[in-house]
Amino acid sequence: MEQFSKLTTISTCKSKLTEFAISNSTTWIRKNAFDIAMVPKYLINDDIVVMNLMEQFNAVPVIFRMPPWQFYRFHTDAIRSCALNMLLEGKDSQTYYGRETNDEEVLNIVELNYEADCYYLLNTHLKHSVVNRNNTRYMFSMGFNTPLDYTTVKEFCRANNL
Repeated sequence: MEQFSKLTTISTCKSKLTEFAISNSTTWIRKNAFDIAMVPKYLINDDIVVMNLMEQFNAVPVIFRMPPWQFYRFHTDAIRSCALNMLLEGKDSQTYYGRETNDEEVLNIVELNYEADCYYLLNTHLKHSVVNRNNTRYMFSMGFNTPLDYTTVKEFCRANNL
């Protein structure tokens, strides 16, 4: 099963989102292992990808903040079936997907290498993890909850040239 796919349309709001994320005036809420900031609509209202997905699937855009030197262990998302992500800051962080092997202590891994200004649709029902190193990691994310699934959202993106 496919772990993730890169969308074809480049972000038009990355610089505004990054400025918002690193601003001292941004309000952060602690949720699970991350700090989360709700994204104001004025930052994204000219981005065709985000607006189309919000309108079609009622998705809520947020920014995740992860401090340096943290590892978010392999997991599957309980509520989100998939997510649209774009790395804003934190080039020394990696996202990995893991597949079971015959040895219960070993996973085969696939790395997601985020490219600048690009959106990725992630299948969050598959095991994934994040390793963050020297810098604070800021990730734009919109989750799509069950009963939606990765394939449905991906097909919508392809059908709408996103």
